[in-house]
Amino acid sequence: MTEAGPLSTPEFATFAADFVLFCHPESKATQAKDVGLAKRLGVTGLPDIAVFTADGTLIVKVPPSVHSVAQFTRYAARARQLLAWRVAANEGDARAAAALLIAQLEERQLDRSSAESRRKQLKNELEPERKRIDALLLDLRIGEQIRAVHRDLNGRRALGGKFLRMLAADQLPSPAVSRGFWFVIMEHCEAKADVDGFVIGLNGLRRNVALTANGAPWGAKLIADYEQKLAQLQTGKK
Repeated sequence: MTEAGPLSTPEFATFAADFVLFCHPESKATQAKDVGLAKRLGVTGLPDIAVFTADGTLIVKVPPSVHSVAQFTRYAARARQLLAWRVAANEGDARAAAALLIAQLEERQLDRSSAESRRKQLKNELEPERKRIDALLLDLRIGEQIRAVHRDLNGRRALGGKFLRMLAADQLPSPAVSRGFWFVIMEHCEAKADVDGFVIGLNGLRRNVALTANGAPWGAKLIADYEQKLAQLQTGKK
């Protein structure tokens, strides 16, 4: 779809004139060149589109969605901005250092330990920066907790209850938090026949999908599946 769509347009040819294009088909063939390169570079989707520096350092990944040249243009601009922040941060610009940290957290390029270490180096953190970094670090902690119980049904349900209490206490993750956050909340509420809590989880999932799916069909299907579960839960409560 992507190859026969936006990559085949005259608009893409104009856009691509500013870049060195690199296409890497992954293969399990023993004679294939650079087997495992995509994984080493941090790209694992099929297809996965990203912007790199000349030395192969990942700058930004283009989210899987209905791709377009307009979308590529937005992410290319973001990549340039990250590079500019990196240069300014290296020159001692405190605001650029904070912006770079936030952007790399948004791009999921840092683990929690690295991010917390980088945060300690920030100078004169401003209130909007503090709130954003707090939310993004919370996202990382949430991801760690979800991965720890992903094969444990009772563990996921218990974690969903914990997350629901977090929301009630106004401990809010970022809008781009892992969808697993909303999944385990709904899993908990489904087991407890908690319609109100399930609605909270579904509304959070709707916001997440609106932010990340970019109109891709999987987003609408995912929401429809959980809306059906909500209808069944509501029927059971009557």
